[in-house]
Amino acid sequence: MSEAKRNLLREILKQAVTVAIVLAVLFVLVAIGRSSENELIGAFTNFFRNPVNLSIFVPFFGAIALMFIDHRKHGLLRGWALAFTMVPLIITAGLWLGWWNALAQVVSPGSFLGETMRVWLRFVPNFEGFNYFFERSWIDILRVQYIVGLDGLSFPLFLMTAFISVLACIASFGIKERVKEYFILYLLLVGGMLGVFASLDYFLFYVFWEVSLVPMYFLIGIWGGARRMYAAIKFFLFTLFGSVFMLISIIMMFLFSGVQSFSMIELANSPGLASAMVGYRLLMFGGFFLAFSIKVPLFPFHTWLPDAHVEAPTPISVILAGILLKMGAYGYMRVLYPTFPDLGYWLGAFIGLLAVISIIYGAMVAMVQPDLKKLVAYSSVSHMGFIILGIVSMSPDGFNGAIMQMVAHGLGTGALFLLVGVIYDRTHTRLIKDLGGLMITMPRFAFVMYIAALSSLGLPSLIGFWGEFLIIKGTFASNAVWRQVIAWGIPGDMLMRIYAIIAALGIVLTAAYILWMVERVMLGREHPRWKGLPDMITREYWALVPIAVFIVFLGLYPRPLMQMFEFFSTALAQKVLVVF
Repeated sequence: MSEAKRNLLREILKQAVTVAIVLAVLFVLVAIGRSSENELIGAFTNFFRNPVNLSIFVPFFGAIALMFIDHRKHGLLRGWALAFTMVPLIITAGLWLGWWNALAQVVSPGSFLGETMRVWLRFVPNFEGFNYFFERSWIDILRVQYIVGLDGLSFPLFLMTAFISVLACIASFGIKERVKEYFILYLLLVGGMLGVFASLDYFLFYVFWEVSLVPMYFLIGIWGGARRMYAAIKFFLFTLFGSVFMLISIIMMFLFSGVQSFSMIELANSPGLASAMVGYRLLMFGGFFLAFSIKVPLFPFHTWLPDAHVEAPTPISVILAGILLKMGAYGYMRVLYPTFPDLGYWLGAFIGLLAVISIIYGAMVAMVQPDLKKLVAYSSVSHMGFIILGIVSMSPDGFNGAIMQMVAHGLGTGALFLLVGVIYDRTHTRLIKDLGGLMITMPRFAFVMYIAALSSLGLPSLIGFWGEFLIIKGTFASNAVWRQVIAWGIPGDMLMRIYAIIAALGIVLTAAYILWMVERVMLGREHPRWKGLPDMITREYWALVPIAVFIVFLGLYPRPLMQMFEFFSTALAQKVLVVF
């Protein structure tokens, strides 16, 4: 065995041991709480026995732990950061694949571990409520509760967040300056993102939403490119602007609902909220719509995105495209349409128009970009437009396609940003005209690039195909309720078909700019300047190969992913129909 392979195995073993130590320490603490009569420690036990709570807060504990490590020990900082990032992935993957159910069959039922494994049951996608539901009073005077849980919408996004966070953490090993501060902020960001997808109380949701905003601002502003401060401030101001309106909408919902609660579940079914004056409901809807559309971003709120992507360090671009943008689309499906389904219909024609403009505009602007990273950034505007169009269709296929496209975009575009980073690390240029023939120079890199690029254009047999296919199918075959909507003199069902046809043209434009990019960057004669460039290194393999594997596997066999959210999509579509 070569020295390089021995070093790699040694590193893998070291990280596995570190993760085991972290889990063991947490289990010991919880076990101590179980045997103690102290109510505070007992509450600690119950709190962290829930797998969602443990997944959310381990990265926060990791950020605190890194504060006590010497800033000069870069290897130790990277190792511990990766370990704390891997814990949520191990827990969530086990919930998906049933690892903990198998462990529960082995351990003693009456033991602490056996009791914990009974809570960590395999995720049930067709459960009408929320898996791993946890509810506790938090701030009594404000009627705020700590409520978390996962269903068919949040579980795949929670799992994807944990997965991409680990790969982006591995990609972050290339960070050389202020390593300690970087990984502390990174772990805070990971915890905040996981909290957003699990929160079921609006106040808690807002707290996690803002927690994910602050670290991203510093990660771009300190470790970004030449115009990093401009990009960071622009990102912060746009997102904060939307957050203020979201907070106003949350307060209005609390005041008008009559339930005196910030619970998403109670407010979504509140008769007082449904019977409130249309003007007030439009204001509440508008506040959420603005916050989520900026985050997506939907045209014309997209202008912060290209600057943030281009100036952010490569791992943070991956997080931004793979996870943060999905928080906006998640808000549409968690808040807007379950709580205001009637307004979703009456305003759907307008939102759908913005979605198809995003699809076409993003694709056309991407087509003329000279900078490879900016091309990928504008492609995100186009792909996120597909997601919003699927949600606007309010059909089961549209909802299924939107969630599928969230995952596909997170994997495919995340991989493309990592690949752009690989090129830039070697050539110190992102200009497409300066590249060429990299398939000859870097054949292994080229193989992964082809997989990510072809998935992005929606090639059948890769994951990117299924989301776009279901979105166009769901939009074109929208249900009969759309006939009640007349927009610009056009019946709603006919308008949805027009939107579907325009979106299909967007796929053609996507294929054009992706294939043009591949031709200019990968094909042709080997560029004399890049002869002898090294192919991918170990760190890059670990960050890119897992994504490529899932792009191909879920493209050939999407059933394991789709069965997570089919029940949710059908239930949400039926809820909308009941309103009419």
